[in-house]
Amino acid sequence: VAETGWKNDGVSFQLKDSAHHNYSAGRGGDLTHPLKYDNSTTWSYDTGVYTNQWNYIQRYDANHNDTSDIAQYWDAGMGVWVPYSNTLKFYNSSNRMTSKVMQTWGGSSWVPVARNIYSYDLAGKIIVDQYQVYVMGSYVATSQKTYYYDGVTGNLINTTDQDFVSSTWVYSNAWDYTYTSSNQLLTTTLKTPL
Repeated sequence: VAETGWKNDGVSFQLKDSAHHNYSAGRGGDLTHPLKYDNSTTWSYDTGVYTNQWNYIQRYDANHNDTSDIAQYWDAGMGVWVPYSNTLKFYNSSNRMTSKVMQTWGGSSWVPVARNIYSYDLAGKIIVDQYQVYVMGSYVATSQKTYYYDGVTGNLINTTDQDFVSSTWVYSNAWDYTYTSSNQLLTTTLKTPL
């Protein structure tokens, strides 16, 4: 599958960039979900010439869960793709992501940068998303989002953000959600600390 980006200068459309995605059987995507491709390459277009920009590689487990996303940029001087970042994703037996590890290329191997740790309730709904940075050989919590649900409808009614400051979780803001009688989202309200 290929796509092309265009820009309009007020008179006509001009090529801007392009991308190409390679898929295996059973993968793909739509407008509301992430694309599940094996390999994707983007190019910029300037004065009649396409130039390599980024190359993305995704890997999957037997359940078609995206387990690794590698990004590489084009080094025009060397004429090679250079590793830039890698995101590793781990899943539980219910195929829910339990952690996401972000890495950067250290010249000869991947170096940990940060990770998200996800917790779920018995119904499989996310209840905590904790962000941790990698510091001198271990992960240190810096922030987290907690999710609260209505016990009857199961609707998300609140998300609360906290930052980890001086060994204490400090409230940063929250969102409240209300619904119509037919469980359609009605309002979203931001609450910030005083």
